[in-house]
Amino acid sequence: MRLSDIKHFSESLSRTIISNDIRDEMHDAVTRISQLRKQTAALRDHAGLTKNDVSKLHADATRMHLDSATDQKIKLGLPALLAELSDDYGLGWSQIAKLVRVSVPAIRKWRTGGDITTPRLRALAQLAAFLKLLGDQDIADPAAWLMNPLSTDLDRGLTKARLYAEGHDVELLDYADGFLNLEQLMQLAEISPAEVHIENDLVMGQDGFYSIVPIGG
Repeated sequence: MRLSDIKHFSESLSRTIISNDIRDEMHDAVTRISQLRKQTAALRDHAGLTKNDVSKLHADATRMHLDSATDQKIKLGLPALLAELSDDYGLGWSQIAKLVRVSVPAIRKWRTGGDITTPRLRALAQLAAFLKLLGDQDIADPAAWLMNPLSTDLDRGLTKARLYAEGHDVELLDYADGFLNLEQLMQLAEISPAEVHIENDLVMGQDGFYSIVPIGG
Protein backbone atom coordinates (compact mmCIF):
# COMPACT_ATOMS: atom_id res chain seq x y z
CA MET A 1 0.00 0.00 0.00
CA ARG A 2 1.36 3.41 -0.95
CA LEU A 3 1.73 6.25 1.54
CA SER A 4 -0.74 8.34 -0.48
CA ASP A 5 -3.34 5.58 -0.18
CA ILE A 6 -2.95 5.41 3.59
CA LYS A 7 -3.10 9.20 3.89
CA HIS A 8 -6.29 9.23 1.85
CA PHE A 9 -7.81 6.59 4.11
CA SER A 10 -6.70 8.47 7.23
CA GLU A 11 -8.19 11.77 6.04
CA SER A 12 -11.42 10.10 4.95
CA LEU A 13 -11.79 8.32 8.28
CA SER A 14 -11.11 11.52 10.20
CA ARG A 15 -13.97 13.28 8.35
CA THR A 16 -16.47 10.50 8.92
CA ILE A 17 -15.57 9.14 12.33
CA ILE A 18 -18.21 11.29 14.08
CA SER A 19 -21.04 10.46 11.72
CA ASN A 20 -23.94 8.32 12.87
CA ASP A 21 -23.17 5.64 10.31
CA ILE A 22 -19.59 5.17 11.46
CA ARG A 23 -20.68 5.14 15.10
CA ASP A 24 -23.18 2.38 14.29
CA GLU A 25 -20.32 0.42 12.77
CA MET A 26 -17.69 1.39 15.33
CA HIS A 27 -16.32 -2.11 15.70
CA ASP A 28 -15.44 -2.19 12.02
CA ALA A 29 -13.89 1.26 12.28
CA VAL A 30 -11.68 0.23 15.19
CA THR A 31 -10.56 -2.84 13.26
CA ARG A 32 -9.71 -0.78 10.19
CA ILE A 33 -7.80 1.78 12.22
CA SER A 34 -5.88 -1.00 13.97
CA GLN A 35 -4.92 -2.33 10.56
CA LEU A 36 -3.83 1.15 9.51
CA ARG A 37 -1.51 1.38 12.49
CA LYS A 38 0.08 -1.94 11.57
CA GLN A 39 0.49 -0.85 7.96
CA THR A 40 2.18 2.42 8.90
CA ALA A 41 4.52 0.58 11.27
CA ALA A 42 5.48 -1.77 8.43
CA LEU A 43 6.27 1.21 6.19
CA ARG A 44 8.92 2.71 8.45
CA ASP A 45 11.78 1.38 6.35
CA HIS A 46 10.04 1.60 2.98
CA ALA A 47 12.18 3.26 0.32
CA GLY A 48 11.20 6.82 -0.51
CA LEU A 49 9.30 7.51 2.72
CA THR A 50 10.71 9.96 5.21
CA LYS A 51 10.83 9.09 8.88
CA ASN A 52 8.73 12.12 9.76
CA ASP A 53 6.02 11.18 7.23
CA VAL A 54 5.59 7.71 8.67
CA SER A 55 5.84 8.84 12.30
CA LYS A 56 3.17 11.51 11.80
CA LEU A 57 0.87 9.12 9.97
CA HIS A 58 1.33 6.42 12.61
CA ALA A 59 0.59 8.89 15.43
CA ASP A 60 -2.56 10.04 13.62
CA ALA A 61 -3.67 6.42 13.20
CA THR A 62 -3.00 5.73 16.89
CA ARG A 63 -5.07 8.78 17.89
CA MET A 64 -7.98 7.64 15.71
CA HIS A 65 -7.68 4.13 17.14
CA LEU A 66 -7.83 5.45 20.71
CA ASP A 67 -10.68 7.87 19.92
CA SER A 68 -12.72 5.13 18.27
CA ALA A 69 -12.15 2.75 21.18
CA THR A 70 -13.15 5.58 23.53
CA ASP A 71 -16.41 6.07 21.62
CA GLN A 72 -17.16 2.41 22.25
CA LYS A 73 -16.31 2.57 25.94
CA ILE A 74 -18.35 5.71 26.64
CA LYS A 75 -21.50 3.78 25.73
CA LEU A 76 -20.99 1.64 28.84
CA GLY A 77 -21.96 4.52 31.13
CA LEU A 78 -20.43 5.79 34.36
CA PRO A 79 -21.06 2.86 36.76
CA ALA A 80 -19.72 0.29 34.32
CA LEU A 81 -16.65 2.38 33.52
CA LEU A 82 -15.78 2.84 37.20
CA ALA A 83 -16.26 -0.89 37.78
CA GLU A 84 -14.06 -1.78 34.82
CA LEU A 85 -11.25 0.52 35.93
CA SER A 86 -11.34 -0.56 39.58
CA ASP A 87 -12.46 -4.20 39.43
CA ASP A 88 -11.16 -5.40 36.08
CA TYR A 89 -7.91 -3.44 36.00
CA GLY A 90 -7.35 -3.06 39.73
CA LEU A 91 -6.76 0.69 39.79
CA GLY A 92 -7.29 2.49 43.09
CA TRP A 93 -9.63 5.46 43.26
CA SER A 94 -6.75 7.87 43.90
CA GLN A 95 -4.91 6.45 40.89
CA ILE A 96 -7.96 6.90 38.68
CA ALA A 97 -8.35 10.45 39.95
CA LYS A 98 -4.74 11.32 39.04
CA LEU A 99 -4.98 9.73 35.62
CA VAL A 100 -8.12 11.67 34.64
CA ARG A 101 -6.98 14.80 36.51
CA VAL A 102 -9.81 15.13 39.01
CA SER A 103 -9.99 15.07 42.80
CA VAL A 104 -10.66 11.94 44.85
CA PRO A 105 -13.91 13.53 46.19
CA ALA A 106 -15.07 13.84 42.57
CA ILE A 107 -14.56 10.11 42.09
CA ARG A 108 -16.41 9.47 45.36
CA LYS A 109 -19.31 11.61 44.13
CA TRP A 110 -19.53 9.67 40.87
CA ARG A 111 -19.47 6.36 42.74
CA THR A 112 -22.50 7.41 44.77
CA GLY A 113 -24.56 8.47 41.77
CA GLY A 114 -23.48 12.08 41.38
CA ASP A 115 -23.59 13.84 38.04
CA ILE A 116 -20.61 13.85 35.71
CA THR A 117 -19.87 16.18 32.83
CA THR A 118 -19.44 14.81 29.33
CA PRO A 119 -15.71 15.67 29.16
CA ARG A 120 -15.08 13.89 32.48
CA LEU A 121 -17.06 10.84 31.34
CA ARG A 122 -15.03 10.77 28.15
CA ALA A 123 -11.81 10.96 30.17
CA LEU A 124 -12.85 7.85 32.09
CA ALA A 125 -13.84 6.13 28.85
CA GLN A 126 -10.51 7.05 27.27
CA LEU A 127 -8.60 5.59 30.21
CA ALA A 128 -10.56 2.33 29.88
CA ALA A 129 -9.96 2.33 26.12
CA PHE A 130 -6.24 3.05 26.63
CA LEU A 131 -5.88 0.09 28.99
CA LYS A 132 -7.74 -2.16 26.57
CA LEU A 133 -5.43 -1.19 23.72
CA LEU A 134 -2.44 -1.96 25.94
CA GLY A 135 -3.92 -5.39 26.57
CA ASP A 136 -4.41 -5.85 22.83
CA GLN A 137 -0.67 -5.16 22.48
CA ASP A 138 0.12 -8.13 24.75
CA ILE A 139 0.75 -6.06 27.89
CA ALA A 140 -0.15 -8.69 30.49
CA ASP A 141 -1.12 -6.21 33.23
CA PRO A 142 -1.97 -2.85 31.63
CA ALA A 143 -2.61 -1.05 34.92
CA ALA A 144 0.70 -2.15 36.44
CA TRP A 145 2.53 -1.21 33.23
CA LEU A 146 0.99 2.24 33.37
CA MET A 147 1.60 2.88 37.05
CA ASN A 148 5.20 1.69 37.12
CA PRO A 149 8.28 3.84 36.39
CA LEU A 150 9.24 4.65 32.84
CA SER A 151 12.69 3.21 33.45
CA THR A 152 14.64 1.92 36.44
CA ASP A 153 17.56 4.01 35.19
CA LEU A 154 15.62 7.24 35.71
CA ASP A 155 13.87 8.94 38.58
CA ARG A 156 11.26 6.49 39.87
CA GLY A 157 8.82 9.37 40.08
CA LEU A 158 8.80 9.49 36.29
CA THR A 159 6.00 7.00 35.73
CA LYS A 160 4.07 6.21 32.58
CA ALA A 161 0.99 7.33 34.52
CA ARG A 162 2.50 10.77 34.87
CA LEU A 163 3.06 10.97 31.11
CA TYR A 164 -0.50 9.77 30.52
CA ALA A 165 -1.93 12.43 32.84
CA GLU A 166 0.14 15.03 30.98
CA GLY A 167 -1.52 14.06 27.70
CA HIS A 168 1.04 11.71 26.17
CA ASP A 169 -1.41 8.85 25.65
CA VAL A 170 -0.63 8.36 21.95
CA GLU A 171 3.12 8.38 22.55
CA LEU A 172 2.72 5.76 25.29
CA LEU A 173 0.72 3.48 23.01
CA ASP A 174 3.34 3.85 20.29
CA TYR A 175 6.02 3.10 22.88
CA ALA A 176 4.13 0.03 24.09
CA ASP A 177 3.87 -1.44 20.60
CA GLY A 178 7.55 -0.80 19.87
CA PHE A 179 7.11 2.01 17.35
CA LEU A 180 8.93 4.41 19.68
CA ASN A 181 11.94 3.63 21.85
CA LEU A 182 12.53 5.16 25.28
CA GLU A 183 14.71 7.97 23.95
CA GLN A 184 12.10 8.93 21.33
CA LEU A 185 9.32 8.82 23.91
CA MET A 186 11.23 11.09 26.26
CA GLN A 187 12.00 13.48 23.41
CA LEU A 188 8.33 13.73 22.45
CA ALA A 189 7.41 14.23 26.11
CA GLU A 190 10.13 16.91 26.32
CA ILE A 191 12.01 15.09 29.08
CA SER A 192 15.77 15.53 29.08
CA PRO A 193 17.77 12.58 30.48
CA ALA A 194 20.24 15.08 31.95
CA GLU A 195 17.43 16.61 34.01
CA VAL A 196 16.18 13.30 35.45
CA HIS A 197 17.94 11.99 38.56
CA ILE A 198 17.23 8.93 40.66
CA GLU A 199 16.06 10.46 43.91
CA ASN A 200 13.49 7.84 44.91
CA ASP A 201 13.31 4.11 45.44
CA LEU A 202 10.56 1.62 44.73
CA VAL A 203 8.79 -0.57 47.26
CA MET A 204 6.22 -3.09 46.08
CA GLY A 205 3.06 -3.11 48.16
CA GLN A 206 0.74 -5.99 48.94
CA ASP A 207 -1.49 -4.92 46.06
CA GLY A 208 1.32 -5.59 43.58
CA PHE A 209 1.85 -1.93 42.73
CA TYR A 210 5.02 0.02 43.45
CA SER A 211 5.14 2.92 45.87
CA ILE A 212 7.69 5.71 45.45
CA VAL A 213 9.84 6.25 48.55
CA PRO A 214 12.52 8.99 48.81
CA ILE A 215 16.01 7.53 49.06
CA GLY A 216 17.32 7.99 52.57
CA GLY A 217 13.85 9.00 53.79
